[in-house]
Amino acid sequence: MRGGGLLTATGALPSLAKDPSSKEMKAFAFGGETRSSSGVASGVGLARVGATRIPAPSFATGAPGESGKAPVDFNRIADGTLDSLQDQLEELLEAEEVESSDVTYESGVLELDLGDLGTYVINKQAPNKQIWLSSPVSGPFRYDYSTEEGSWVYSRDNHKMHDKLSDELSELLGRAITIL
Repeated sequence: MRGGGLLTATGALPSLAKDPSSKEMKAFAFGGETRSSSGVASGVGLARVGATRIPAPSFATGAPGESGKAPVDFNRIADGTLDSLQDQLEELLEAEEVESSDVTYESGVLELDLGDLGTYVINKQAPNKQIWLSSPVSGPFRYDYSTEEGSWVYSRDNHKMHDKLSDELSELLGRAITIL
């Protein structure tokens, strides 16, 4: 696993913190082991240390120097999010032993098959700079990355993708699940 940030009712898996001397996010795993996440935060923007939210890298559509920030590649942020989700969901399925379940990630498409409970499909849409989520519980959503929130946000009601997944997986699996 590349580090995660899954917080469950039974304990915490790796969480993230920003090294103040660099722009790199680091994952703190069990036993004091530290693993880097190649410059993109796992859980993009929802990494927690204590009760503090740490902003993740943001991307801009303008040229370097506009608003004082150099643009960061959308694909890097979206791929970092999907990588983090894959890790967290694999850990979750191992812990929960959901029958006939599987997580696959290929060509920018992440599928979470929960057997009889349904299948989630999460994929990046580079032309729109969005991540799309198809939920077996609530249907489709299109999320835009919010540099202010440091997370993927649904513009119609401002809910965050990670919160939607946390709420629905908690309901489906019958216990509190938090996806970071």
